[in-house]
Amino acid sequence: MCLRKRASFSSKLTTLDIKILSFLSVWRCCDTSHLCQALGVSMGVLRHRLKALEGEKWVAVERLFVERPATVRLTAPGAKQMGVKPSRALMLSDYFHEMAIIDVALGFEQKHPEALWISSRGDYSLLKGDGVSSRQVLKGWDRDPLTQRFQIPDGYLFFPNNRCMAIEVELTLKNKRRREEIFKNYAIALDIDEVWYVCSPEVERVLLRESEGYPFVKVSSFVEILAWRTGEKGLFKEGKISG
Repeated sequence: MCLRKRASFSSKLTTLDIKILSFLSVWRCCDTSHLCQALGVSMGVLRHRLKALEGEKWVAVERLFVERPATVRLTAPGAKQMGVKPSRALMLSDYFHEMAIIDVALGFEQKHPEALWISSRGDYSLLKGDGVSSRQVLKGWDRDPLTQRFQIPDGYLFFPNNRCMAIEVELTLKNKRRREEIFKNYAIALDIDEVWYVCSPEVERVLLRESEGYPFVKVSSFVEILAWRTGEKGLFKEGKISG
């Protein structure tokens, strides 16, 4: 994962420390399983380095739920080191949705290594880890989906063939009027080729029915991506999102 040029790092930091801080500069807050998955390290190694970073007061490690992995976020000193805004403590009401977005992003990273994920949570790319602004990434494109403001998705997936997918992670069902409004907004967003919804099973059943008149909307279950990440067939199997 490449680093932002303006960041100057302490000699106390290891390469893994810098990767952890770089990942957090994109997502601002994630859980320890995301860091293990993204950086390819064991939980034991990660905990050792997080303890050191926490001792330097660059990250905050918090456990919101006993049965869930601990969350990690940049503190004010850590954010200053990375040249980004400090991360606020994650609200419990946002927890599951925010963690699900990162799950989905990491799943797409494995399925589509040629693609580039840009998160609406920040202006920096995750999948290629280049640490450059979205504007730099899209320079030279004949379209710029980031300028459309009718509907802001949870993320964008850009492919080398100049195709852009809007990614929506839905764990709870919005009211019907709002759902129809979102579909119509995407219908007039000429810079978006398809909208990929990753949903809870309950939401999936409703969206599959309501999206029948919108061929650019693809719907699949969020539960399936977890199975796919453990090596089983899941989100990307035939009949679902295939890219």
